[in-house]
Amino acid sequence: MGGGDGDRDESCVRVALRIRPLNQKEHLERANECLSHPTAGEPQVLLGKDRAFTYDYVFPSTSEQETVFQLCPLPLVDSFFQGFNATLLAYGQTGSGKTYTMGSGNNTGVPQDKLGILPRVIDTIFDQCEREKATATTPTPDYALSCSFLELYNEDIKDLLDPQEFASKTLSIREDPKGGIYVQGLKEMRTPTRETMKEALLQGSMCRTTGGTLMNEASS
Repeated sequence: MGGGDGDRDESCVRVALRIRPLNQKEHLERANECLSHPTAGEPQVLLGKDRAFTYDYVFPSTSEQETVFQLCPLPLVDSFFQGFNATLLAYGQTGSGKTYTMGSGNNTGVPQDKLGILPRVIDTIFDQCEREKATATTPTPDYALSCSFLELYNEDIKDLLDPQEFASKTLSIREDPKGGIYVQGLKEMRTPTRETMKEALLQGSMCRTTGGTLMNEASS
């Protein structure tokens, strides 16, 4: 993810770590943070007193959504407009803040500064399309944007943009002749405006599987 200097530029994979602050339940239990970020600006954390781990980026518990977006996803969007595939994967245990960071929950009424990665990516893509159309000489570029939204849960693939067909729809992962991966039967929705893409994000988010855990009452 993102850019870098020196040897890191040779890799197309970047790994970022974001530290979640203690939640209310943990404060009530008087829990202590076991992970520390001793040196500001350095992508290294300490687990306990002496176990150090280094990443490409480390975001402390006080980091803002905009900071995370600017350093990690934004360079991927730039690469996307240059014709490259871009993938952003959020990984972590339940309750670690994946949904908050990605912005893949219900974003209705969420303040702008609290929005996660996906709503910001949507706005950035449409802003870039509009800029290129406004500044281009003839012929004016034409963009056709579409999206899909799936869930992999208990080894089953669900089409979150086609919830009425959950029970009868069988989705399978396939490989195309060029070695690319796709999901056969997955609905692809045309999204000519940012509003329609955000509506698709909301629709899919509302259909995600959730369940209570010890860490999160509505884990997804």
